[in-house]
Amino acid sequence: MKIKNWLLVGAPLVGGTIIGRLTADNAKADYEKYKQPPFAPPKETFGIVWPLLYTMMGIARIIIEESKEKDEAVISYRTQLGLNGLGSLLYFK
Repeated sequence: MKIKNWLLVGAPLVGGTIIGRLTADNAKADYEKYKQPPFAPPKETFGIVWPLLYTMMGIARIIIEESKEKDEAVISYRTQLGLNGLGSLLYFK
């Protein structure tokens, strides 16, 4: 795998980790504060699932690099990723 691809996969993972660390205390408190439905996952699940999701977002970026509509796709990708992080920061901070 090329170094560029490692960076494309790693960037959302690092960004998500930073945002996760910044919001972790408030997110845990919120999760415990609200009554959860019986099908709600345990809070420990999020530490496993979110890194996997951010890794898959990075893999999606590699796929975008090979796309014919790369410019439009990159704009959509960055917008989605930015809003994802911003939403967490606004909600939990």
